Amino acid sequence: MSEDTFNEELIEEVKANEQIWNTAHSDHRRASMLDAVWYDIGIKLNRAPAQCRKRWKTLRDRFKRENNRLKGSEGQAASSWPLYTLLTFLRPSSSPRPARPSLMKTEVIEQPAINNYTAGTLPDHTYRNSSTVTEFYKIGEQSDLPHCDPLSTVEVQAIPQYVNQPSTSQLDLSPDELWFLAIGKELKTLPKKRRIHVRQATMKALYEDLEDEEVE
Repeated sequence: MSEDTFNEELIEEVKANEQIWNTAHSDHRRASMLDAVWYDIGIKLNRAPAQCRKRWKTLRDRFKRENNRLKGSEGQAASSWPLYTLLTFLRPSSSPRPARPSLMKTEVIEQPAINNYTAGTLPDHTYRNSSTVTEFYKIGEQSDLPHCDPLSTVEVQAIPQYVNQPSTSQLDLSPDELWFLAIGKELKTLPKKRRIHVRQATMKALYEDLEDEEVE
């Protein structure tokens, strides 16, 4: 795939996922949701999710500069940038976002729910073939990457009690379990800091789901 084709297809994928670019979308501030969307886009375009995000930021910033330039020009000026027309869907979200009364509430909701749990108090759910999963999360604790936010000791200690259940068969895997094993290879393409962020976002989404189940 050429770079021009990559840019055009990336724009189309982002346009189809409004939560990425529309600041008023309810999922725009949900990091775990956006990570999942970028993962899917990376799979479709055969590029690393981090590469897609970086390219999108470049395209978005270029569009904003072009848009501001055209606003300041007199007459019906047109942009000579070939991708400008494809990105015009960004116009409503290119202006500064007005303050919303519910913003503070949204930020509180987005705090990691993991902190509400300690070892031995996690909900009783069964996950099979968990040895690989346990090691997967322990990697975060061992990272010495600067400015990184690895999994805490409490979280790592809690994971074996949460997932370490005996398996009746090595082939007894659900589609979701197979999916998690499959994305392990994709994670290798990301920088260490980004891999840790993906792990934390995944755990956050899981804990939020379990909290909802307990409330019900």
